[in-house]
Formats: sequence, structure tokens, C-alpha cells
Amino acid sequence: MSSIEAAGASLSVETFEAPVRSRVEIEAAISALAREPAGAVISMSGTFPVVHRDLIIAMAAQYRLPAVYPFRFQAMDGGLISYG
Repeated sequence: MSSIEAAGASLSVETFEAPVRSRVEIEAAISALAREPAGAVISMSGTFPVVHRDLIIAMAAQYRLPAVYPFRFQAMDGGLISYG
């Protein structure tokens, strides 16, 4: 997260963490991001986001949020782009 925060600061972009542990928390976090001007999602690597990738990808698309994922298969599943 520190490298993301550093990159955001260098571009004058506010970053914040939204730790999630359930489908309900994913939905709440993404809908909150959608209310922010120029909101976007950076999905981190890990088992939880991979298991719930369909929900994350669908919600990002529903709210028209740009979203970046750690693995190519997430982009192939409908995500915007991967960074891995």
C-alpha cells in the first residue's frame, strides 16, 4: 500500500484503503468510491479478491469505475486492466 500511496501523492491523487471481508463490504466500498469524483479501484492481490473477482468486476462496471487488477485473468474476466 505504501507504494500506491507514494505514487498517488506524487500525482496529487488521494488514496485510501478499504479493507473488505465480505460481499456486503465489497458492495459498500465500491458504492462509496462511486460517489467520489474521479473514483477508481485498485484491487490488491490475495485469495479474497480473486475469489470475489466476479462481484468486484461487475460492481466496478455497474458504477463505471476504472479498476485495475493484479492478474491478467481478472482483466480477461472483464476487468479494465491488470498491473501484474
